[in-house]
Parts: sequence; structure tokens; C-alpha cells
Amino acid sequence: MNGLHTWAIHFSQVLSPTRAMRLILVQCVVENLMSSQSALLRHFRGQLLLAVGAGVAAGVAAFLAAPWLAALLSSLGGFMTAIVVQGGVLLLRLATVSYQPRT
Repeated sequence: MNGLHTWAIHFSQVLSPTRAMRLILVQCVVENLMSSQSALLRHFRGQLLLAVGAGVAAGVAAFLAAPWLAALLSSLGGFMTAIVVQGGVLLLRLATVSYQPRT
């Protein structure tokens, strides 16, 4: 057991059961990400860090913005996400239809 796991067990009586369970869950996730099986995550480390950084920056900007601006930007982000997902589905359908295996 490492330090974080031991800390979560020792202080679980002080904290609420829900918080203690969250700490143990976070510890398990961190252990799995740091294990040798996380080669795939290490491969995409740059992209993941960029995505997390952009998400944090957008969250801070929305937190500091006026309420109407935060609502406008979040609705625009949701709309664009829906457009991108639907476009990806359409492209997958077109690629599947256009691919005819030769017999």
C-alpha cells in the first residue's frame, strides 16, 4: 500500500463515508494510470494535457465571465459539439456505404 491509500484508510473515520470512498476511488484511478499498463495513455500524453488545459481554461473563463456570457458560450459549445458528433456519424455512414468489398 502506498501513502495515499494508507491516508485514505486512516482518515476514513473522520471523513464522511462518501468522501472516503471518493478518496479511495481516486487513489485506485491514479494507481491504474501510473501502472505499466498505461502505455496507451502515455502515447497520447500531449493531446490529453492539451485537452485538460483547454478545459480548465474554458472553465475558469466561464467562472470569471458574466452569467449571460457564460450561458452563451456554454450553449455555443454544446451546439458545436452536437454538430461535430453528427458530422462524424454522417462521415462514418458514408464511408461504410461507399466501401464495397470485392468478391
